[in-house]
Amino acid sequence: DRDPQSSKPQVLYTRTWSKVVPEKSDLKASAAVSTGATLPVCTNGFVDLCEHILEGLGTLGGAVDNDGRPSLNVSPTYGQLELISAQIEMCDTLVDFGYYTENRDAIEVNFDQVQGLFAAVFNIVDTRGFKCYPSKRREALMLIALRSEALKLLIRMLNLRANYRISVMLDSWEHFFQTLQTAPLQPLSQVQAQPSFMMSFSVDTSADADTFALMTTYTAYLADRFAPFKDQFLTCVNRCFHNNIISSPELRADSYNPGEFNSDPIITSMINLMGFHDTQLTGQACALMMRHMAQRTRVTEDLKLVQVLVTPEAVKVYHETEYAIKVLTALKKHLSADRKEAYEEADILLKRLTTYISLAPDNLSEIVSQNQKIMLNRELDEPVVDLLRLNLERDLTKRAACTDESEVDADPPLNTQRRDLFQSCYDFLLMFCKGNASAQAKLFPLIGVFQDHVGIEKLNVADTICEIVRDNPRLIAQVPESLFSHFLQAILTWGRKARWLRFFEAFLEIGEQPFKRNQDLLLRLVMDNFEELIDLACDYTKSRFLPKTDPRTGRRRLDLIREGDHRWKVRSLVKYHYSSVNTLALCAAGKNAVCQARLMAYVRMDTIVDQIISVPLHPDGKREAVGGDFDWDGVYYVRKAWTKLMLNVYITSLDTRSISSIQNARRLWVWRAGNGGRPHEPGAIDLGKEAEGSSLMGEFALDITTLASRLKALPGPPPEGVVAGIRDVVGWDLGIHMEYVVEVLKLLSKLFPRPDLFDSSDEAHMSVASELRETISLLYYQVKRCKRVKDSMLIIEVLASMTDRGVKGVTLALGEDEEEEEPAEKTKEVQFADGWRDFKLHISHEFLRVDPEEGKTMIRSIKDVAMMLGSSTSFRNNHFQALGEFIGQLKEDKCDRLVQLNGLKVVRAILYLQPDRKGWSPEFREEEYERMLRNDPPSDEDTGAVEFVKMQELVSSLGGVDLVVTCMGAQEKDTVMATLMLSVAMLGGGNKAVQDRFAEILGPASSQKFFIQLHQVMEDGITALKDQKKKIKQRAAENLAMANAGLKKKNVGALPSLGAALKYMTEVMKMMRRMCMGQHKALQDILRKQRLNKISYNFFDEAVNYLVTLEPEIKTALKNSDGVTVEGAIRGFLMLADAMRGPNSANQHSIASNALFDLVDRFMVKMHFELPPEGAEKDETRWRNTMKSRLKTACTICLVAFLEGVEGNAIPNHLLTTVQWTAIASQMEACIKCMEKGGRYMDTTLLYEEGIGYYFILKFLKHYDDEHQYIVPAWRPHIKAVRYFAQRTGYVEIDRDHRLERVFFALPQSCIPGGPLDKPFSEMYDADRGDADKKNQMYLDNMIRLIERENHHSQIRASWLAFTVTRWDNICTASFCLSLLIHIVLVLGAYVPFWQRPKFDLHMAAHETLSEADVFFTTTLQPILDIVAWVLCGLLSATVVVRFVSFVHAELPNIIRVGVEEEEVDEAEADDDHTLEEEEGGEEVEEVELFAATKTLVLHVQADVDAFAALPEDEKFEAAENAVRSRTKVLRVVLMSNWFWYEVLMLLTMAFAMGLREPSFAFWPLFEMCFWKGSRTVIDAIKFNAGKMIQTFLLGLLVMYIWLLFGIWILYDQHAPDMCTNMFQCFSSYFYLTMRGDGVKDVMTDEVFSKNIIDYAVEGNMLVRTFWDMTYQFVFLYILIAIITGIVIDAFGGLRDERDAAEDDLKTSCFVCNLDRFTLDQKGPGFDKHIAIEHNPRNYFFFLLHVKMLPRSKLTSQESYVKDMVWPSSKKPGSYQWLPREKTLSLTEGDEEEVHMQSIIEQVVDQRLAATESRLLAAIAALAGSRKTVP
Repeated sequence: DRDPQSSKPQVLYTRTWSKVVPEKSDLKASAAVSTGATLPVCTNGFVDLCEHILEGLGTLGGAVDNDGRPSLNVSPTYGQLELISAQIEMCDTLVDFGYYTENRDAIEVNFDQVQGLFAAVFNIVDTRGFKCYPSKRREALMLIALRSEALKLLIRMLNLRANYRISVMLDSWEHFFQTLQTAPLQPLSQVQAQPSFMMSFSVDTSADADTFALMTTYTAYLADRFAPFKDQFLTCVNRCFHNNIISSPELRADSYNPGEFNSDPIITSMINLMGFHDTQLTGQACALMMRHMAQRTRVTEDLKLVQVLVTPEAVKVYHETEYAIKVLTALKKHLSADRKEAYEEADILLKRLTTYISLAPDNLSEIVSQNQKIMLNRELDEPVVDLLRLNLERDLTKRAACTDESEVDADPPLNTQRRDLFQSCYDFLLMFCKGNASAQAKLFPLIGVFQDHVGIEKLNVADTICEIVRDNPRLIAQVPESLFSHFLQAILTWGRKARWLRFFEAFLEIGEQPFKRNQDLLLRLVMDNFEELIDLACDYTKSRFLPKTDPRTGRRRLDLIREGDHRWKVRSLVKYHYSSVNTLALCAAGKNAVCQARLMAYVRMDTIVDQIISVPLHPDGKREAVGGDFDWDGVYYVRKAWTKLMLNVYITSLDTRSISSIQNARRLWVWRAGNGGRPHEPGAIDLGKEAEGSSLMGEFALDITTLASRLKALPGPPPEGVVAGIRDVVGWDLGIHMEYVVEVLKLLSKLFPRPDLFDSSDEAHMSVASELRETISLLYYQVKRCKRVKDSMLIIEVLASMTDRGVKGVTLALGEDEEEEEPAEKTKEVQFADGWRDFKLHISHEFLRVDPEEGKTMIRSIKDVAMMLGSSTSFRNNHFQALGEFIGQLKEDKCDRLVQLNGLKVVRAILYLQPDRKGWSPEFREEEYERMLRNDPPSDEDTGAVEFVKMQELVSSLGGVDLVVTCMGAQEKDTVMATLMLSVAMLGGGNKAVQDRFAEILGPASSQKFFIQLHQVMEDGITALKDQKKKIKQRAAENLAMANAGLKKKNVGALPSLGAALKYMTEVMKMMRRMCMGQHKALQDILRKQRLNKISYNFFDEAVNYLVTLEPEIKTALKNSDGVTVEGAIRGFLMLADAMRGPNSANQHSIASNALFDLVDRFMVKMHFELPPEGAEKDETRWRNTMKSRLKTACTICLVAFLEGVEGNAIPNHLLTTVQWTAIASQMEACIKCMEKGGRYMDTTLLYEEGIGYYFILKFLKHYDDEHQYIVPAWRPHIKAVRYFAQRTGYVEIDRDHRLERVFFALPQSCIPGGPLDKPFSEMYDADRGDADKKNQMYLDNMIRLIERENHHSQIRASWLAFTVTRWDNICTASFCLSLLIHIVLVLGAYVPFWQRPKFDLHMAAHETLSEADVFFTTTLQPILDIVAWVLCGLLSATVVVRFVSFVHAELPNIIRVGVEEEEVDEAEADDDHTLEEEEGGEEVEEVELFAATKTLVLHVQADVDAFAALPEDEKFEAAENAVRSRTKVLRVVLMSNWFWYEVLMLLTMAFAMGLREPSFAFWPLFEMCFWKGSRTVIDAIKFNAGKMIQTFLLGLLVMYIWLLFGIWILYDQHAPDMCTNMFQCFSSYFYLTMRGDGVKDVMTDEVFSKNIIDYAVEGNMLVRTFWDMTYQFVFLYILIAIITGIVIDAFGGLRDERDAAEDDLKTSCFVCNLDRFTLDQKGPGFDKHIAIEHNPRNYFFFLLHVKMLPRSKLTSQESYVKDMVWPSSKKPGSYQWLPREKTLSLTEGDEEEVHMQSIIEQVVDQRLAATESRLLAAIAALAGSRKTVP
C-alpha cells in the first residue's frame, strides 16, 4: 500500500561538476501525485528493518559449524536455508532502492552497514576448509541456489564500491583542476591539442600506427605535465585501493596484489565454489573472481564510461531525468486506476523528454547523444518500459464483424488514453535508442514485449523495434524468423500498413551493407504470399485490398500523390507501394545472386523503366505540371524505390540475363518501339502515346537539373547540410528529392564503368551521357554549397567514371581553398571536460598500470589469472581441476560473454606462460607473454619442447578443444578471434594428440555448427576484404578525380589498408594449417569434405578463392608497408601446402583443379626485388624485399607439396603447361644476384631458401619434361644459378607405402663441397655384404652414429670451444711431434734417467777417461739440450691437457651415448625374452596384470583426492634408484672404453714427467703411430688371426716344456751352470733363452765332440743330446715359427681379400638398393650415374643429417616419414624399410612400356587359355554324354 520506490543505478556513470549551476526548470510537481490518496509512510526510512536483517544474516539462522561459529558448511536445515534465502532477497531489494548507504554517490558516503552486510553474505559462500562435492539432496540443492543469490548480492555491493571509486576520482580531479586554474601554469588542455581518440582515451594500434605513436607521445606529455602532482595522484589511488571500502580487513576484498592468489580469501573461496559442479554457481564464481583480480582494470573501464556534465543545460536535463523517474514511478498506480490527470502528466513529461533527444536546429547531434547517455545512465528507460507493461486490451468485435477481408483494419483499443500514452512511450524509446548501441542492447530483450502491441489501432510499434536493431549487426544476427513472420502475418491480418513493411528495412542492411542471412529469409517468406504482401502497381481502381468505403477506392498512384497520400503518417497507400519496392530492392542488395535471380523472374527491366517514367504521367500520357498544389516530391519518393530496385537487381548483377535485359531495354537511353510490361507481370503498365519519346536517362537528367535549381534557390547553406523538410514551389520535402538523386548517382556510378552496360561507341548513348554530365556538373556546385561532402564525393566519382569512358563535358572549375577558422578560446567548462579526459588517461596509465588501449585493459589481469589456473601449486588445482572447471564454464551457453572472452585469453596465456615450467625466469616469462600480445607463436613451438607439448595436451584433455568448437559459434567477433588464436596456440607445432582430439570431435555430424561458423567467418572475411578493396579504390578514385578537377581537400588521410579485414582470415589460415601439420590425414580430409554432415564445405577451395581475391592488392600492400595483407597470403599458401602433404592425393587434385597454378604464376611474374636508391631509407626496401621473398618461398613450398609423392603425370603436366618457367628461372637467377650483393637487399638466408626452392621444382619437373620443351630452355640462360644450387642440393629416393618417391633437399652448409663434412665417411660401409637386410640395418646404424656424432660436433663448432673438433687432428699431430722431438733430444743429448744417474756417475768415474770433446759436450751442449727437452716437455704437457679436454668435451659424450644405447638394446632384448617367458607362464601373468591394473586404479582414485599432493615415498625411492642406475651405466661405459684409458694414460704419463721432472716419461704420444694407416694395417692383420697366433704360441710353450722335462730327466748334468738346478730355474732359463735364440743349445754346456762313433754313442749321452737338440730345433724353430709367420701372412691376405670383396661389391652393385651393375647399365641410367646421383650413400647420410637438424614443424611429409622410421618415439631401433630395395625410379620409368606390353601379352595368353579350357571342358562333357549312351 506504500508509494512505490524507484531503484537507483548500481553504478552512476553520469556525474555533474559541482561548480555548475543548472538552469531553472519549469516543471511543476505532479498534480496526479499530489491529489492522490494519502498513504502511510515509513517514518524511520526502514532503519529497523535493515538492522534486523543484518543481524539475522550474521547468525545464519542458527546454522553453525563444528566449532560453534555461524556457518552453512555443516548440514544446515531446510528451514534455516529458507529463512536466509528470504533475508538475502530482502537485502537485495533494499540495496537496489538505496538503503544501507545514504547518498551513495557522495564522497563522504558511509559504508559501515555495507561492510557488515558484505561480511555476512560472504560467510554464506565461504567454503574454505571444507570439501566441496556435488549432491542431489534437497538441502544441498537449496544451499547451491542460496549461494548463487548471495553471489549476486556480492556483485551488487562491488558495484557500490565501483561507484565510490568514481566519486573519489572525480573529486580528486576537481581539486586538481582548481589548483591548475589558480597556478601560474597555463591550463593543461590549452597547452597541446588533444587527439581525437581521447574521447575514450583508447586506440586500436593495429588500425593506425600513427595514432598509436601520437598516443604514446601524448601520455609522455601528460606524465611531464602532471609530475608536480604525483603525491596527490598517489593519495587518490590509495583512497581507492588501499582502504577498506565495503570489506573488512580480514577479507581484503577491496584490494588485490598480483601473485597473491593462494592467500586471497575471495579467490580461494570462489575456486572452492567451482567444485560443486553447478553451472550457474561456477559461472558467478568465475565472474566474481576475475572481477576481484582485475579491480584496477575495472576502474579504468568504468572511467571510460563516466560522463561529467559541465554545462547548465546538461545538468538541467539530468535533474529533470531524475524528476521524471520519480514521477513516472509514482504515476504508475494512478495510471492503473485510469486517472485522466495522470495520463496527461505522463504524456507531457514523456514528450518533453523526447524533445531533448530529438534532432533539431537548436538541438544538434552532440547534445542529443549527451542527453541519451544521461537518460541511459540514470536508467530512465526502466520506468517507461514499466508503463508499457500495463494491460492494454483490444476490441476484437470489429474484426469478427467484418465479412470482407479488405475491410479488416487494426484492432481498436478498449482504453484510448492508455493507447496514446503507449505511443508517447514508444516515441520516446525510438529516440532514446536511435544511434545509441548501449541503449539498443538494453532494449533488445524487450522486443517480445513490444511486438504484443502490434495491430492496435493508431499505435506505431514497428518503428521503435526497427530503431532498436538499426545498424547493429550483433543484435540483427540474433533476430529470430518468428519476428519476421509476426509482422508479415500482421499485414495479412490487419491490412497493408507501410510501417509494417518498412519495418524490415532495418534488418536488411547495416550501414548500407546488406545482411545476406535476412535477405534470403525475408524474400523466402515474402514469396509465399507475394501478391498479398507486395504492391508494385499502386492501382486501386479494382483492388481487393482496399475497402469499398475507403475514399481512395478507384484512385491510381498519381491521383494518390496529387491528394497528398504519401504525406500521411499512417495508412498511406503510396508509402506502402514505396515500401514494397524498397523491400525487394534491399533483398537484392550487394552480390546476392540468388535473390537477384528470383526477382528478375518477377520484375523485368522494361517494367522498372516504365514505372520510373510513368510516375508523373496521366493515363493518357500527359505529364503533371510543376507548380500549384501538386507535390513533385511524391513522384521522387516513388522513383527513388524503383531506381534502387533497378540498381540492386540489374545494374550490380553480373548475370548474363541481367546484362541482356539492360542492353535490350526499350527506354533506358532513348525510346525504342517494343512491347511494354506484359499484362501478367507485377507492376506492368501501358504508357500513352505522348510518353513514347521519353527515356529513363532523360528523366534522370531532368530530375537532376530540377534539384540543382531547387538547391540554388535556397537562401543559404542549411544547418549541417540537412535539407529534409524544406518546402518550395516544386514539392513539400526537398530531402526526398535529394535522396532520390543520390540513388540515381549511385546507379550511374555503377553503370558507366561497365562496357557491357554502356556502349561508348553508340552515338545516342554518348549524347545522352553528355547531357547527364552537364546536369551533374551543375548539381555539384550546389551540393558543395550546401556542405554535403559525401554527396559531392559521389558526384566526383560519377564524373570520373564518365571521363574514363570518354564522355566529354563540362570540367569542374578550380575551387578556392577555404580559410581555416582559428579555434575559439576554450571556456572553463571545456577545459574541465578535456582535463578530465587527461586525468583519466594519466592515472590509468601511470598509477593503475593498466594499458588504456581498447581491448588491452585486461592484459595484466589475464596474466595473473593464467599464472594461477595454470599452476598445480595453486589452491585446489594440484591436478588442474580448477582449470578444468574454468574451461568447462567457458563452454556453457549461459556464460557471460565478457568472462568467456577473457577466459579464452587466459587459457591461451597458460600455453605461453607454462606456470609450472621450471627454469624460466620472470623476465623470460614476461617475454613470452609479450609474444602472445604480439600474436607471435610461442618460443617452444618450433623446438617442440616436451613441457610445451604436455601443456597443450593438458589443456586439450581438460576440454580445450571442445571450448574452441563451442566458442566458434559465438556472435561476438572478438570472441571468435580469441577462439581462433587459442586453437592456433593449442595446435602449435602440429601436436598430434590435440589434432586427434579435433578429429574426434569434428568427424561426427554434431560438428555441423562449427563448420557453418567457420565457413561464415571465411565468407565474411572474403566479403570484408572485397568491401575494403572497394573502399580503397573509391578513396583513390575520389582523390584522383579531385586532383584532375583541380580541387584540394584538406587533411587528406592515407588510404585505408586491408590489414583490418584480414585479421580473421589470417588466424583461420593458421588454424587450418596447424590442423594439417604433420600430415594428419583425418583432419586434411575433414577440411575438404565433411562426409557425415548434411552440409559439407571444401575449405581449401575457399582458401584459394581468398588468395585469388587478395592477389591484386599485394603490390599495393607492399608499397604501403601493409604487412598484415602480405602475411595473410603467406599463411594461405603454407596452409594449402600442409593440406597436401602426406601425400594426400585427394587434396592435391582438389586444390590443383582451382586456379592456384595461375595465381602462383602471376605472383612470380610480378614480384621482383628492388635495390634501395642512394640516400633512401633502406629499411623499407629491405622489408619489402623480405616480404616478397617470404611470399615467393611460400608459393614454392605450395608447388613442392603438389609434387610430393605425386601419383601419375596429371599434376606435373598441368604445372608444366601452366606456369611460366622462364619467370621461375629468372627469379632463381635474381636470388643469386642479390646474394652476391651481401645484405644490401635483404637477409641472404631467405634468398637462399627461395632460390633453392625454385631449383627443387625445376629439377623435379625435369623428369616429366620428356621432350625438354619447358624446363631445360627455361634454365639454360641461367646456368650459373643452376650450377650454384645443384652443388647445394641433395637427392635421394625413398620407399613409402611400397611406392618410390623423389626427395630433393638442401644440403646442410657443412656438407656442401669443401665443407667440414665433405668426407668419404668410410665408416658407413662397414656392413655385412652377405645379407641385404643385415647390411641395410648396419648401414642405417652407422649413419645414425655418425649423425649423432656430427650433431654433437656441430653444436661444439658453434661455441667458443670449436677448436676441440676442428683442430683435433692438429692437436694429435702436435702431441706426437713434440714427444718425438723430446726423445730425439734425449738420445742426442745422452740423457740418463734420474734414478740411474748415480750408477752412471760411478761408471764414468771407473771406466771412462773424458776427452776434450766429452768435456765440451758435457759442460756446454748437454745443459742446453736438457733445457730444450724441458721446454718441449712443457709444451707437450699443455698440448696433452688441451687434448684431454677436447676429448672429454667432443668425443667422450659420443662414446657414452653409443655405449648406453648398446646396453639399452641388450636390455630391451632381454626384456623381450623375459616377456616371452612370462607369457608362457599363463595364469601368473594374468595375476600380475590384474595387480597392475588394480594399482593403477588406486592411483587414479588417489589422484582425485585433494589431499593427494605428492608422489608416494616408494615412487620417490624408485626415481632415485633409476637415477643412480643411469649414472652407474654411464660410468661403466666410460671405464670400458679403450680410447678413454688411452687418453687417461697419456695424461698420467705427462703428469709423471712433469711431477718427477723426468722427460723420458713423455713417451706415450709416440703410440700415435699405431693409428697411422700403414701401422693400422699391421695391427689389423695381427688382430685378424690373433687367436691362432696365441694358440700357436701356447703350442710352442708346450713343446718347450716337454723338452725341458726330458732335459732335466736325462741331461741334468750337461746344463750350463745356474741354468737348470731346479724346475723353476730350468723353466726360467728355457723360457728366456730357448724360445728366441738357438734353441736348447743356449742352456747347455759347450759341446765336446767325440773322435769316433763309439765315443759319440756311448760317452756323455752325446747321441741323445744331439737328437734332443735337433728335434727341438726342427719342431720349434723351423715349424712353429714358420707357422706363426704364415698366420700373419694369411691375416694380411684375408684383409686384402675382404677389402677387395668390399670394393668389388661397391663396383658391381648399388650399396643402397642392391641392384647389380648389369641391370643398371642395360635398363637404367648407367651404374656410375646411378650411384653418383640417384643412390649416393653419402646423400642418404646428408639427408638424415638434414632431417635430424630441422624441427618437426618445418619438415615435409617425406622427411617426417623418414624421421619417424629412423628415430621412432619408442626405444625400438630405427627401421631401414624406407630405403629402396632393388628398385629405382629411373629403372621403373624405363620399364613402364615393357611392363605395359607384358601385361597385354599376359591378358592375351589368359584369354586364349580360357578359350582352350572351355573347349576342352565341352569336349569332355560331350565324351561323357556319349559314354552314357553306349550299352
